[in-house]
Formats: sequence, structure tokens, C-alpha cells
Amino acid sequence: MEITDNTRLIDLTVGQLKELVNTLLSGTTATQQRRVVKGIAGIVELFDVAPSTAQRYKDGFLAPAIQQAGKGCSFVVDVEIAKELFNNHKNQ
Repeated sequence: MEITDNTRLIDLTVGQLKELVNTLLSGTTATQQRRVVKGIAGIVELFDVAPSTAQRYKDGFLAPAIQQAGKGCSFVVDVEIAKELFNNHKNQ
């Protein structure tokens, strides 16, 4: 059965509905990828600050934007969240 814009939802099987939802979701996640920067160097570049200041930012208000990126000391910072946190911190 071909699924068109005129196909009623009641006519779909569970498998067809899952396939349709997965197709729609996979199309949106590819376009909504988050931009990240890596490590202290990424924070230095993003905010144009010294490495010591970047370390303070990382340990302070940027903590919610940071995710571990593997074993060891590497981490990534979500740019959108980091900028929002920076603006909130700056306005306090």
C-alpha cells in the first residue's frame, strides 16, 4: 500500500506508522544538528578569552553546556547553550 497525503491514519498498520514517524523524525534531526566546540581551546576561541578565563567559565556557569566526549579529559561545549548561559551570566 502506498502512503500518500490522502491516506487515512486508520488505514495504516503499526509498522507503516512507525516507518512514517521514523522517516519524518530522521529528516528533522539531520537539519537540527548542534554546533559544538572542543575543549578549553574551543571556549577560548568562542568567547575570545584567555585559557585561564576559559577554565573558570568551564568550571562555573558553562557547566550545563558541557558534555564528556570520550575517555580522558576531552569534552565538547554546545555553542547555543553556552552563548545563552554567557548572556545570562553577563546580565546578572
